Amino acid sequence: MSDKLLHNLNKSISDLKGDVQELGDRTARMENRRGEYAEEHNDMADHVHQLEQALESCQYKVMDLEDRPRRQNIRLRGIPETVKQPEIMAYLTEYF
Repeated sequence: MSDKLLHNLNKSISDLKGDVQELGDRTARMENRRGEYAEEHNDMADHVHQLEQALESCQYKVMDLEDRPRRQNIRLRGIPETVKQPEIMAYLTEYF
């Protein structure tokens, strides 16, 4: 009976060692994958940052292109509404 008990105990210990080894292997694989995911995440975060900078640059360029035609416009204030279109050039010449 002692041999049978010893055999069962050794078998249980062997099975337990196998289970622990399997868990260790699975944990190692998960840690490796987590490391890979972290690297991929960092790469994507860097790429997103670059895309944000490119978008911001494009937005500034679009604003500049939209504002460029307005740069030659002059706003005149204080001209009475009574001055009609045909008289405006004479009025402005005298005004300046």
